[in-house]
Amino acid sequence: WMNEVLGREQGAAEAVLSHQEMLQDVVSCLRHFWDDEKLEHSKMARLRAVAGRLGRTDTHGGTSQASASAVPVAVRSVLRDALSLLAQGTGRFAFRFGMEEAKLIRLAYIDRVGSHERVMERLGLPRTTYYRRLRQALRNLTSILAALEDEQERM
Repeated sequence: WMNEVLGREQGAAEAVLSHQEMLQDVVSCLRHFWDDEKLEHSKMARLRAVAGRLGRTDTHGGTSQASASAVPVAVRSVLRDALSLLAQGTGRFAFRFGMEEAKLIRLAYIDRVGSHERVMERLGLPRTTYYRRLRQALRNLTSILAALEDEQERM
């Protein structure tokens, strides 16, 4: 489904991670956003976009000791940039509720304002709407990351 959303041929981003793997790892990285060890060993650490931030070309998980401590910072940076693109909602990243979705992800995972119930209250969203928007937000964020990965591949 992501290939349809992004309008590209299948297989381009799958060189490093499949779409399903990327979605699962995006969720994991957001849950552990402030845990350096989890981010360092995440599958996202193999993304070309992360490697580009580290100034390396190895996308198979190999990191030098010097760059290993920079991996969590690079993963966070890539996630933040993708969230900014989701919030801006322009061009190919124009999603219907992009700004609200980015805010939802920031409150729930990055700022950690509390439980999902607390985020729901803060945003004034009913439970079903909140979880529907959360699922869509994670899909849209993953679509953006897949597009960024494709851009890195073409460079």
